[in-house]
Amino acid sequence: MKKGIAVLIIIALAGGAIWYFSKKPERKTSIEYRKEGIALAKQGKYKEALKSLKKAVELDPDDSRAYYYMGSCYKNLDDMASAKKQYKKALELNPNYSPARICYAYCILKTAKNQAIGIEKAYREIGKIPKGDFDYPSIAYIAARIHAISNRPQLALQYLTHSINARPEFRENARADYDFESIRHLPEFKRLVY
Repeated sequence: MKKGIAVLIIIALAGGAIWYFSKKPERKTSIEYRKEGIALAKQGKYKEALKSLKKAVELDPDDSRAYYYMGSCYKNLDDMASAKKQYKKALELNPNYSPARICYAYCILKTAKNQAIGIEKAYREIGKIPKGDFDYPSIAYIAARIHAISNRPQLALQYLTHSINARPEFRENARADYDFESIRHLPEFKRLVY
């Protein structure tokens, strides 16, 4: 009787152990990694964010948003060449992704060895963005930066005004943003930003 109970206990324990160790550890999905990466990026932890975003694209190589956010992390780390590659990949996957398109245009301009050619290529990319998408404050702000770098002050001020009216925190960004050096002396810029 005691042997029978002992055998049953051993069988139960062995079965439980087999079940426990055969379970696969729960893995995050690509979307969970992407969300984690975005959250880290919003905290300014760009290198950590890149790790999560890279895991996201390992699991889902067609995740254009993950590539976009990787580009943004690289841009914030001042690695424009890597940022440009990630934005380009996002656009290959989703050609209508306007935030990626405007950032790609910006990176083209910032990495160009010849500024005139860079301006031409950047404006070609901007031309692919639907007009209504410039209503988004973030897109308008980057467009303002591109126009300022390209020495088109009126367009820069137009887009900067729109972005600041929609999101007042862009006022502080514009004060510190080196891309606006060419228009910083203008009275319109001073009224808008200071």
